[in-house]
Amino acid sequence: MIYLNGLTAISALGRDWEEAENSLRDNRAPGFTRLKGYLPGDLAADFGEISFPLNSPEEPDCRNSLLLMHCLNQIRDLTDTAFRRYGASRIGVVLGTSTSAISDVERAGRADMAAGRPVKFSSLSYEVGNVSAFIGRFLGAKGPCYTVATACSSSARALISARDLLKAGICDAVIAGGADSLSAISISGFYALGALSLQHTRPFHRERDGINIGEGAGIALLTREPLEEAPLRLLGCGATSDAHHISAPEPEGTMARAAMEEALKMAGLKPEDLGYLHFHGTGTRLNDAMEGRVARDLLGGRVPVSSAKHLCGHTLGAAGIMGAFVSSLVLRGAMLPRHDYREEDYREEFPDIDLVTVPGRYAERPYVMSNSLAFGGNNVSLVFSL
Repeated sequence: MIYLNGLTAISALGRDWEEAENSLRDNRAPGFTRLKGYLPGDLAADFGEISFPLNSPEEPDCRNSLLLMHCLNQIRDLTDTAFRRYGASRIGVVLGTSTSAISDVERAGRADMAAGRPVKFSSLSYEVGNVSAFIGRFLGAKGPCYTVATACSSSARALISARDLLKAGICDAVIAGGADSLSAISISGFYALGALSLQHTRPFHRERDGINIGEGAGIALLTREPLEEAPLRLLGCGATSDAHHISAPEPEGTMARAAMEEALKMAGLKPEDLGYLHFHGTGTRLNDAMEGRVARDLLGGRVPVSSAKHLCGHTLGAAGIMGAFVSSLVLRGAMLPRHDYREEDYREEFPDIDLVTVPGRYAERPYVMSNSLAFGGNNVSLVFSL
């Protein structure tokens, strides 16, 4: 069994478990106040400044590291326990990101231009491996340390990689998760693709028109034995690739469904055993149409489904760990994420899914699946329980 000890996250949902649970209950995230979404050049942080006590004179080297440190310092008792029990050489670090330090490079470049200085550039400053390397150095972990970059499934893939290191006996504990910060490059890129909504995103709505990009991070300590009371359990995982298009999903969702079926098989479950499916649910025309089709064919109307991206935005490389975090909240009794839609807002296109649209709904069975469906058709499904 693989346990996610101390799973925590920061995003527009909130800085901790309590704030995030309140956001799900109220269907309103305190950090997500711009109803027009994120436009090119809008780089202000949704949840304000982040501060924490450093245990080393070494400062975080980019905003993603800062976000991860916020999460890491909430579980330092657990990481300290792991180091004492297993030793530094048996502890690995696997994180996911799609932006690394790009936002910091952009910020420094703007400062150089404003001051009339030549813009300094070093490709090493936004090397994706830096995120994991920083956390590894900070903690003193001596096991495998690397970063996964598979676009919006990055941190979900990182959890699978951490599981594999544990199953292979290479590590006894792995710090895993991911982070992504707001970047003009990613925002402008989605805008150029026509995938960025200029209003509040509406996943699975008949008039949905794109994503809102958020930023956030999440982290957990994965082990083969529980290090805390009732940690989240990773029961099954499935990973596939469409090999269809660089930015559009295969319309029938054949490989996305295969990932979900693989995760259920590993978990020893049938589709109707699930208490909730947390959709990737970006709010784009093609992705929602494909994911809704797969949910209809695999689950019918037997399992409640929804997405939390209207609350926290699409956190890109951190979306997978955010899905795990939402799954954990739901399994611990939090209200299911909901979309305040009327029947006519979605039912014509998605007639055979149980989309959560009213407050007061909870998972009725103790198993939750979370999907991460990335560019390039990089599909990951994870099944969790307590």
